[in-house]
Parts: sequence; C-alpha cells; structure tokens
Amino acid sequence: MNVPEEILKEAASVASSLLPEKSSSGYEREYRDFKNWQQKNGVNGVTEDVLLAYMNQLSARFNPNSLWAKWSMLKSCLEIKESVQIRRFQKVIIAFLKRKNERYIPRKAKVLSKEQVERFLLDAPDDLWLLAKIVTIF
Repeated sequence: MNVPEEILKEAASVASSLLPEKSSSGYEREYRDFKNWQQKNGVNGVTEDVLLAYMNQLSARFNPNSLWAKWSMLKSCLEIKESVQIRRFQKVIIAFLKRKNERYIPRKAKVLSKEQVERFLLDAPDDLWLLAKIVTIF
C-alpha cells in the first residue's frame, strides 16, 4: 500500500497526542525504560512472556501501587506506538499485579491531631520553631 508522506506525518502527530497532556512525559519515560530493558536483554517484540518478565523485574524495586501505574502507562504507549493488542494477554499481567498486591500494606502518612498541633504552637520555643509555627498556622 502506498501512503503519502503527509498522511503518515499527520497520523503520527495524532497518535502522539492521544497520551494525556499533563503526564505525557511520564508515559514516554515508562515506554523508554521498557525499550531500554528490551535492548539490554536482547528482546525483540512484545509478548505476554516479555511483559511478564519485565513487570516481575520491576516488582523487585517498586511497590504494587507503582507497578499498576507503570503497567497502565506502558500499556497505553504500546497500544498507541506499536499497535500491540494488549487485551490478548493482559489477563496474566493483571493476575500477576493482583498477586503482588495481596499482602501489600501501604504506609500511611502520620497526621497530627488538632490537640497535638495546638500543643506544638503553644509549647515549642519560638527561637527554634518560629518559622515552623508560622507555616503550621497558614
């Protein structure tokens, strides 16, 4: 099939705009990391086994919530940039991510109670904590 160059450029432009504007750099980074991993490991193409091995290696460094985000971004990029039909084999990846999430307990941020904040504002010495007190009040 002979497709004019202008049509190919327009299609590429439209495809690149399908990623969310605000977070497109994150999507691009995830895609680039995957491509670098493929090159480093001598992997050509995208298969269920390739994606499962990649996500397994990521799971050694990232918590399950981050893995879900990375998978979502990578999936979108592969569908847009390489026309990979992820839906054919995403069930295994999702089962893997769910398994990693089973025993994960997220760390909760420590929050001060109203009484603790009031005690800090009244009792902490101003010469050491004045700036922190001002910031806390605002």
